[in-house]
Amino acid sequence: MDYKASSALSIQNWQYSDLGKRLLTKRSLGILIVLFSAASFGAVTPFARIAYDRGVNVITVIMARYAVAGVAVILYLAWHRQPWRLFGNLLWKTLGLALVLGVASYAYLGSIKYIPVSLSALIYYTNPILVSLFAFLIGKRRIIKKDQAAYYLTFGGQLLSLFGLLLLLRLSWNALNLTGVLMAAFSAVSFALVFTFGSRLLRSIPPMVLNLYIAIVNTIFFAIVGMLSSGFTPPEDNPGWIGIIGVAVFFTIGFLGLFVGVRMIGPSRAACLTNVEPVVTITLAILLLSEPFSSWQFVGGGAVIFGIFIMCYNIIFT
Repeated sequence: MDYKASSALSIQNWQYSDLGKRLLTKRSLGILIVLFSAASFGAVTPFARIAYDRGVNVITVIMARYAVAGVAVILYLAWHRQPWRLFGNLLWKTLGLALVLGVASYAYLGSIKYIPVSLSALIYYTNPILVSLFAFLIGKRRIIKKDQAAYYLTFGGQLLSLFGLLLLLRLSWNALNLTGVLMAAFSAVSFALVFTFGSRLLRSIPPMVLNLYIAIVNTIFFAIVGMLSSGFTPPEDNPGWIGIIGVAVFFTIGFLGLFVGVRMIGPSRAACLTNVEPVVTITLAILLLSEPFSSWQFVGGGAVIFGIFIMCYNIIFT
């Protein structure tokens, strides 16, 4: 091999190596962003329960969190001077997605008025399995012979994770309330649809612009709902304010990062990583709300972590 050929090969190898490092860095950053966002979302529900116990209603909590998130997004877009206007079919799709997301949020946070926080989290966090199912049904993920083993291993990890959550929650069937269960199930299906189909919008819309429309649409929507229904109820005391401020702050952090991470690593990887949310939710429910914890629940926690590892390995690292 002559000098020129050797040099060309070295340059080509360097270019591929540099590209690989950049892709790895982007993926790693996306994973960290989604994990941080998921942990923030996981903190929302226990703080919402604190607010409810101090006289705040669901509409007030939803309104507060979208309003604060909206202000944060507006400041971000203004600072970066980023265009935000949408037109035509893209605008209507964005408005529709925003409303679905808002109603799903209301259903999830509303469910904890009827069932324990931990049980609501268990039902809601079936959405990663639903994302995988929807992706398969619409043809985004086809199972062929060479990747059947990986797919079933991933699905087995999801089931193991859910089984671990059952142990972690020490589920009592006496605590079931049909209204709360249906609301949590509705939110799970809705968020899975948002993950599956909302990722397509991210190809045409910057994440922060999408966040802006979601925040503004739902702030206006729930303001109208509140005025036409039971109205808004402020917290009765300082713990109530801590609850509602916690909801607004943690939701804003998760809200700002989630779609950025989805755009960087894709909906399947992001949905998989959101399995850290129930761990955070249940841990805070135990610490802040004094929900019971037993030795069997330690076993469940181990099953959750191992199930998440199995489930995410093939999705994230391939």
